Amino acid sequence: MGRVLLLAVFAVLAVFYYYFFGPAPSPSELGDLPWWRPRGWVTRWSSLSSLRDLARSGGPAGVLPVLLASLPPLLLTIGGFRLFKHRPLRVLLLATGLTLCAFALYGYLIPEIWTAFSWHWPATSASMALLLASIALAPSLVEASQRLPLLARAGAGLAAVAVAYLLSTEITGTNPELFYNTSPWPVLTLFGLVLFGYLFAGLHASAGVGVWLRGRLGGASGSAVGILAAALCGAATSFGVFQDPTPGQSLGLAALAALYAWRAGRAREPRAARDLAVAQLAAAGLIAASIWIGDRSARATQAEIRNETAAQIIAALDGYRSEHEIYPDRLEDLIPAQLARVPAPRIGIFEHDDEVFLYSSYGDSYALEFASVLWEQCQYSPPYVYEDEEQDEGEDPEDEGLDGSWSCGSAPPKLW
Repeated sequence: MGRVLLLAVFAVLAVFYYYFFGPAPSPSELGDLPWWRPRGWVTRWSSLSSLRDLARSGGPAGVLPVLLASLPPLLLTIGGFRLFKHRPLRVLLLATGLTLCAFALYGYLIPEIWTAFSWHWPATSASMALLLASIALAPSLVEASQRLPLLARAGAGLAAVAVAYLLSTEITGTNPELFYNTSPWPVLTLFGLVLFGYLFAGLHASAGVGVWLRGRLGGASGSAVGILAAALCGAATSFGVFQDPTPGQSLGLAALAALYAWRAGRAREPRAARDLAVAQLAAAGLIAASIWIGDRSARATQAEIRNETAAQIIAALDGYRSEHEIYPDRLEDLIPAQLARVPAPRIGIFEHDDEVFLYSSYGDSYALEFASVLWEQCQYSPPYVYEDEEQDEGEDPEDEGLDGSWSCGSAPPKLW
């Protein structure tokens, strides 16, 4: 009965938070508002104005309303972990709790993002929460999978790799309703995988090393060695995730890894501790390998589009200008003299109608763009020569000007 009641309360709270913290409709929308649109009660009820004003004050106290609103879902999540031992259900409980915390955060502190992206933002928040919950609880999922047949375990591992690959290559920041890197979906790749995914992988690996040493050596000395090893591995993780980690980042990850290793192996017998360590190391390897495969594929695809696919169009545009002394109004004007067809900047394995080159003609110049992963918008501008009426006779007019250039590199920049 307690389990059913907790799930029912969690479901009601999820609906309430969606309507409560979602952006308020305009006065003209109130009469005919679709059922799925949030009502924005947190910004409309005068009795809640003090919390709303405190959150919008901009000071350190502004996070207090968010913390208060996050308390109920966090308590329900903790209660669910005590009542339910089923690992996938725990993932769903944690994902729901994180989603409701995100609703409170964006409803109070950053409502304009939710307003701008409409239904895309709560969907993105829920997807991000599910991704983070799966990564955070990956070792327990690996442990639970040991009871499954080998084929089922292999299928689950391949599914994890496929999800990371698709998030890294298919979500380019474009979709039919939010064009060209204005979509919120790349947050899943940029934060969920490239940042938190690698961080969790490092922490799982660090804790795995610590727990294994603790179970192998035993006793107080084994515990000390294991925790120290976990701390050192955690500090090393910062150099794998961040370009130039600060001492605070390294020390913070070291402390988290040591705490994780101590807590994970505290109540385990040596044999059970070693089994947990294997699960932690396996989860870390699976997470890191999945992210790395998707990231490398996305980088290779951007390089191919920039350096090969777009190069065909650039050469065709140069040929058109040589013949007509002006760039074409549309890329389709290059057919059939310069190109048999206009190639598309295809990223990933699925074709999308919005994967096209954007072309803007300025007569004697142009801009050629395509949308890549991680909100990367690549634009090429052709060489430009300054017109100088007092140019000396015989001087090369191309001596003064700007070379053709891309706004992006051959691979997305490492942002962390």
